[in-house]
Amino acid sequence: MKARHLFALAALALTAGMVACDDDDDDNGTGPDAELAFTATLTGANEKPNPVSPAGTGTATFTLNEAETSATWSITVSGMTSNIANAHIHLGNANIAGGVIVQLLGASPFPITGPAATWSGTITSSTSLLLGLSWSSLIDLIRNGDAYVNVHTLVNGSGEIRGQLVPVP
Repeated sequence: MKARHLFALAALALTAGMVACDDDDDDNGTGPDAELAFTATLTGANEKPNPVSPAGTGTATFTLNEAETSATWSITVSGMTSNIANAHIHLGNANIAGGVIVQLLGASPFPITGPAATWSGTITSSTSLLLGLSWSSLIDLIRNGDAYVNVHTLVNGSGEIRGQLVPVP
């Protein structure tokens, strides 16, 4: 009887200790104090409705701050067919070519020459968004897998590489 009683007390103490140590941030990006990070693998095969081949490749990252009022982003590309003319975050799932939400590059004359580049920036809740979307709508679309990054070149003006923004594991 004594052993069962001691075992029950030990289990209760262990459970209480685990609850007390929970800091609401489980270090996998899901706690309220965690930054949310998303990534996109950019390829020509992902272009819709017409895949591009051969084409360059790239990676885009999008990291939302804890307060969800700003996000830093970075795009790295290589093997592009020509100068990079533009880059955006678009509305749409992996099977849809959707409208532009956020401009990530694009000014005349074309700002990036050559087949490889890395560029980055920050967007905030006060950034002007297209399609009449609000900042919170953009964040919801990204969280739900309904936003993608598209990089356009002079040769492939409608888009050379693209990829869905997905949570970083």
